[in-house]
Amino acid sequence: MKRIVKKSIWIILCIVLVLLITYFVLLRKKPTVVATLPTVQTVTVERLAPHVIPQTVSSYGQTISPLSMTVKTQADGLLTSLNFMPGKMVKKGQLLATLKTSDSGTQLKKLRAQMQLSKQVYLRTQRLMNMKSAAVSTIDLLKAKLQYEQDLAQYQQAEAIYKITAPIDGVVSDTTLAVGGYVSAGTSLVDVVNLQSLQVRYQIPSHYAQLIKLGQQVTFTPTNNNQQTYTATVSYVAPLLDQDAAGVTLRADFVHPTGLLANRFGQVVQTINANYSTLVVPQMLVQSDAQGFYVYLYKDKKVFKQYFMAGMVTQLGLMEVASGLTAGDQLITTNPHSLKEGQNVQVSTV
Repeated sequence: MKRIVKKSIWIILCIVLVLLITYFVLLRKKPTVVATLPTVQTVTVERLAPHVIPQTVSSYGQTISPLSMTVKTQADGLLTSLNFMPGKMVKKGQLLATLKTSDSGTQLKKLRAQMQLSKQVYLRTQRLMNMKSAAVSTIDLLKAKLQYEQDLAQYQQAEAIYKITAPIDGVVSDTTLAVGGYVSAGTSLVDVVNLQSLQVRYQIPSHYAQLIKLGQQVTFTPTNNNQQTYTATVSYVAPLLDQDAAGVTLRADFVHPTGLLANRFGQVVQTINANYSTLVVPQMLVQSDAQGFYVYLYKDKKVFKQYFMAGMVTQLGLMEVASGLTAGDQLITTNPHSLKEGQNVQVSTV
């Protein structure tokens, strides 16, 4: 019996020993390392080629109305009436206001009587001339006509002093004057603005002078008009440069100025070359650092960092290449932020 128990203990000890040896052998065995190949990123490329884009220059300008006129009083006196509504259209010759001076009534009556008398003399002389009366000569008729025209002109000039009329067709501005107020000669009454003659006046740098031509297209965007844009064409180029601003002064006529007023300030963009051909890159692919602007090109199956000199940026988000890139360069159009210089890449065949 004792012999059987010893034999069983011995067998158990052997099994435990075998398990311990197997455990330590497996523990010291090094794991197998599976080698993995680096992943090559796939990119899309586009060969650079010249694009035709309108060459423009930007500035700021102000709308003006060259045919607008300021109406002023021509004598000291009392305003007896204001015959217009601010913001409304008036016709040339329409009565705007009346003015009374100490002798306005007497003076007008005297000049009117003199004008009517000379008119009657002229008409009577003309009738006699038509009757071929020997008592009337051609010289008498010319003298009578000249006297009548002189008296009429004096009366109209005097009447204009006391009856103020619109000098042109247009919209009248507001006025600070009131009926019953005393005014001096030269006091501004209102402005009459011809909105159909609106222009934008602006300046552009003088180094563009050789590219400026009459008839070139201009856009004007008022700064306080919800970004509405108006089209105009260049109608005036100053023959001399502005020495203070070192620029060229221009004016452009609006095509449809509806809703636009004078003295509006805004941005001006003038097209100076509608057929300008140049290399461009999408602005979203351009990055910059302390050295300047750069893009990623595809060369020898790798990412190549290329710096370039940038020009203007178009409204479509294209950046002009002044130098540094050439036609035929393979521009990587994949998200540039996922790339780095020297990285191995492959071109998508799709």
